[in-house]
Amino acid sequence: METLYVPRQITGYEYQFLACRRDLLAGRTEPQEMPLDETLYVMQLMDRLRRQWGVHYPMD
Repeated sequence: METLYVPRQITGYEYQFLACRRDLLAGRTEPQEMPLDETLYVMQLMDRLRRQWGVHYPMD
């Protein structure tokens, strides 16, 4: 297996990258920490909260 250098923490995405790599190498298609259905639930919840709070982004 090749060695991959990932800097300590810069943005927090380093952890996502390592988790994704780990799962792909293990043959998994979604992370154990946050399965797709949980991710979708959180995103839908955030959308509802943004609507209630009146928060809008240019891409909405």
